[in-house]
Amino acid sequence: MGREAMSDTSRGSTDSIDDPALRESTLQASGPPLTSRGFVPSLPQPAPPVATNDPLSLAPGQQIDDYQIAAVLGRGAFGVVYLAWQVSLGRQIALKVSPCVGQEGRTLARLDHPHIVRVHAEIIRNGLRMLCMQYVPSIDLENLLAELQDKSSSWTGADLLAVIDARLTLAAEFDPAQLADRQRLSGLDHVDSVCWIIARLADAIAHAHRHGVLHRDLKPGNVLVSQYGRPMLVDFNLADFTRNVPHGSQVFGGTLPYMSPEHLDAFNPEHPATPADVTEQSDIYSLGVMLFKLLTGELPFPAPAGVLTPTERVRRMAAERREPERLWSHPQLLSEPALLTVLQQGLAPDPAERWRSGDDLSRALDGVVDLRRTLQQVASGGPCPAWLRRRPFTGMILLGLAPHLLGSAVNIPYNLLRVVGPEPQDVKVFWWLVNVYNVALYPGCIALCCFLIWPVYQDWRRRQRGEVAIGPDETARIRQRVLTFPRWAVIVALIGWLPGAVWFPWGLHVWARPLTSGEVLHLQLSVALSGLIALTYSALGVLCLTAGIFYPRLCTDPLEFRSRAACDVRPLLKMLRVIPFLAVAIPLAGAALMIGTSPQSFSDSEYVAFRWLTTGLIALGMIGFQVALVGTGIARTALEAFLAPGREPLPTR
Repeated sequence: MGREAMSDTSRGSTDSIDDPALRESTLQASGPPLTSRGFVPSLPQPAPPVATNDPLSLAPGQQIDDYQIAAVLGRGAFGVVYLAWQVSLGRQIALKVSPCVGQEGRTLARLDHPHIVRVHAEIIRNGLRMLCMQYVPSIDLENLLAELQDKSSSWTGADLLAVIDARLTLAAEFDPAQLADRQRLSGLDHVDSVCWIIARLADAIAHAHRHGVLHRDLKPGNVLVSQYGRPMLVDFNLADFTRNVPHGSQVFGGTLPYMSPEHLDAFNPEHPATPADVTEQSDIYSLGVMLFKLLTGELPFPAPAGVLTPTERVRRMAAERREPERLWSHPQLLSEPALLTVLQQGLAPDPAERWRSGDDLSRALDGVVDLRRTLQQVASGGPCPAWLRRRPFTGMILLGLAPHLLGSAVNIPYNLLRVVGPEPQDVKVFWWLVNVYNVALYPGCIALCCFLIWPVYQDWRRRQRGEVAIGPDETARIRQRVLTFPRWAVIVALIGWLPGAVWFPWGLHVWARPLTSGEVLHLQLSVALSGLIALTYSALGVLCLTAGIFYPRLCTDPLEFRSRAACDVRPLLKMLRVIPFLAVAIPLAGAALMIGTSPQSFSDSEYVAFRWLTTGLIALGMIGFQVALVGTGIARTALEAFLAPGREPLPTR
């Protein structure tokens, strides 16, 4: 066991907040450092037992009851923790001796959880409590963080394990469950490692809450990390008292930087809040502070500057916690929208708006890990230039518009040559028809596209600038609009092309010369084919961007992203099945119609044009099919990643 810190601070004794020894704004009364940076020593060779009756001043080699003292792990103002040997059972234990205040022994005895240090026995003697506790070769998380952050602010699970291995030399008891955790942790990056640690602590605190136990002093210093990398909660000195003590009780305490607003209010003698206002959601808040600390390397709410009275200090700290908006623009949070969502709910000023339980918080953090892996799978599903991820709206304009420009660039010269003919007056009328058509339809199509895209663009910019006060309802609304982009790409393409199959034959017939039925059919087919081909590739480009960039960016709910995706992406998957068929069928159908409707005889120039056109359509169908297969494969990989069954939670519960 690395350290069992002692906390026993009076709300009525708030003068201690300004004590120079408490510069970190803590109400924690603890002893001197245990060993170098909080690491536990090896168990020395047993010495001949020497009986004693003073539990607070035992020395190595002495024995009290069934426990032979091996070393002093820590000594504080209110007690001491020893590394000891339980003679009757032949095992190492941690022996904690403290004043017999509260119910810590009974509290911990009710808690049997792999992430809570266990209590084996309790002895009461002369007003002192001796707790025989599970011995865990470990380092406390506070010292572990200091060691890691000295090396890198983006430490990984492997870095964490390397520090533990370098500092803890005492062999740990073999534990297959913990070994599996260690193997998982070794492959996690910084964000996933932080989620893993806090999720496991949330599991532990949920177990405590189910047994009616509040911790009320959650912080890195009260978390031990074993040689396997498993985090374990300790120091329940302040637990389970809120329902039993009056306002201003001498046993009510905590650590200021990790306290919730209502916890700070209960420390303020001028505020009507009482210890009973410190509930399960207060522990959830403290876990949120720890999550922010582990992720960013800094506390979300530093201690107020200046010389302040204890009452003014806690009042200011409580007020600052009720305005957490400035936190959400932290660079490390802007790149992790799902984790930001978890933090916003964990650090909500109103307890009713926080996670309802540690189980919910744990599931959310496991969901963050699952979502991040899903997004990594999406990003690796196909080549995507970095500029396209930075400027997806520019990419959508290019991919959505380029097929139509290319279709027009081919269709207009072809119809000039094949239908309009060389007459200057006919050519002039045709170009006039093109200009009128473009002026009449294109501004409307552009306005419709802007109407559809603008709200999404504004949301995107707000997120990039750090204006992240965007609720789940608004995110869901924007996400649903994004999902309509491919469908609207089809609709806009039909609006832009199909009227031309009527306008151009009619206009030429009225203002140029009467067209034969063959010319009318040829003109209509060429416009329709060009439009449908452009439609297919435009829809494919927009769909790829939707599946690979827009939709993943708007998946910020780690708890429900898979269930929502089951409804969201299935229409897009259906569209993906149609696009390769259209890519090959439309050009081949055009070639077949050209052959079936061609005249019985050609001039030499007409025959050459006919050959080039039919060959080009067949080649376009073959090449387009391959392009469509690649594009739809990329989009399908991205979408199906959201439908894959959720992975098992990283830790063993």
